Amino acid sequence: MYPQSVAVNPTGKYAYVANANTNAGDQFFVGNVSIYEIDATGALTFRGSVAADLGAHSVAVDPFGRFAYVANFGDLDIRFGNVSMYTINPTTGALTSTGTVPAVDSPWSVAVDPSGKFAYVANEGGFAPTSISMYTINPTGALTSIGAIASGGRAISVAVHPSGKFAYVADGNISMYAINPTSGALTSIGTVGAGSSPSAIAIDPLGKFAYVANSNSNDVSMYTINAATGALTSVGLIAAGTDPASVAVDPSGKFAYVTNQNSHNVSMYSIDVATGALTLIGMIGT
Repeated sequence: MYPQSVAVNPTGKYAYVANANTNAGDQFFVGNVSIYEIDATGALTFRGSVAADLGAHSVAVDPFGRFAYVANFGDLDIRFGNVSMYTINPTTGALTSTGTVPAVDSPWSVAVDPSGKFAYVANEGGFAPTSISMYTINPTGALTSIGAIASGGRAISVAVHPSGKFAYVADGNISMYAINPTSGALTSIGTVGAGSSPSAIAIDPLGKFAYVANSNSNDVSMYTINAATGALTSVGLIAAGTDPASVAVDPSGKFAYVTNQNSHNVSMYSIDVATGALTLIGMIGT
């Protein structure tokens, strides 16, 4: 198995890892989700796994720790893919499958809004521009499609603003969307440039800043967020390692971390809480 992404339950007690399974020819087989218990020191203890689908790539947990969702990329020849749905046992953290729901083509990233009412999936596959699938979440955790909206390019990563009012998609640039609070539908509010081949996007917990890992230019784009409109304004770039693939902001909003695939390390940054600017404070190997 090849770990692709990790999500932590909002209780802080459990972590979930989406694992893809490939052979030498890069054909995807059925992946799974590993389940871990987190102790008081932060250490993980493996508590089992549950099946996902072809090319399990991204995992997200709803903000109340009730449900988990996995974007399954699908087979590299057959494409398509889907989203696996699970309920979470609040006592043990165990996942129970409740089925799958179709996406448009080769879902690569999944995110849940802060209200727990909506979910969004970035579809990487097909001819660019690709799309973002939109879903409502019912009280049992089941997803119901409300359609798809075109992205600005090849959609790779999707993130939702902490206010639940806006969503952002890395797709060659960064596409910005307003979220209808009643239906969950997305409406485009424009695009903003990033570095070369943006691969992931993260938003700070207060919703003031956004950060994008640019895999081909080996740097991170930094933005301020207009609280009223959701618009991103660039505040520059900062160097990362080689082929940055993922970015995360800590819950305090003071630090950011970027995983660098080809230099095999993690870039660590402090965040200027007034401007959002990052300052490199070191790198650590993996």
